[in-house]
Amino acid sequence: MKHVLLLLMLLLAAPGFAQSLKTVKEKSRYLTEEYSVLADNKAVRSGPYKKYFREGNVLLEEGQYENNQRVGQWKFLANGKEELVHDYTAKKVIVNTRKNPSSVGLIQQADSLAAVELEQPPLYLASSQQVLGILMRESRLPLNLMKAGTLEASFRIAATVSPSGAHYRIIPSVQDKEFTTLSRGAVQLALNEVEWVPAVYQGQSVTCIYTLEPIILHGVAVSSTIVR
Repeated sequence: MKHVLLLLMLLLAAPGFAQSLKTVKEKSRYLTEEYSVLADNKAVRSGPYKKYFREGNVLLEEGQYENNQRVGQWKFLANGKEELVHDYTAKKVIVNTRKNPSSVGLIQQADSLAAVELEQPPLYLASSQQVLGILMRESRLPLNLMKAGTLEASFRIAATVSPSGAHYRIIPSVQDKEFTTLSRGAVQLALNEVEWVPAVYQGQSVTCIYTLEPIILHGVAVSSTIVR
């Protein structure tokens, strides 16, 4: 019986029994993704994966899938340089050269939120060139603010990051409904489906509210005078 099981294992491992893969190239507004799927089940990713900025065909991310799961070390690049390497199998960050705006976050202590110095701020698992690039392309000052003379405004992203995921809140520098709506839409597109590594405090992964660096926008003077 043992010999039969061994023979079956060897046969399954042979090249003739390897699952056939099909390469897929998927494009969105700003990004191109290249990955492999099973030839007989296109819903299952397996094999190498790469992501590019469509503008300039700039490599942003590369790694490996097995049965729809990210495995091994994934590299995230910004401006052609490796800025983050995360091992999905070991569930740990191997390399991090990304400059974080702060090491302070808000965590729940007793019945209130407390600002603490984090041992490791939360990290989004995407290229900063990708996230910031999409944010800057999608964000803008609305016409009504420029007509009113507001030619500079900004917003910050407050990310609540837990081991189970993240959600975002916009903190605008000016109270304007349209500006807040536009900024929220830009954040949703830039951080769509982006995973995070939770913050670490006192050796433990914790749920944390973490504020990212501000997105600063400039407009041009617009006359509100109607010419008849």
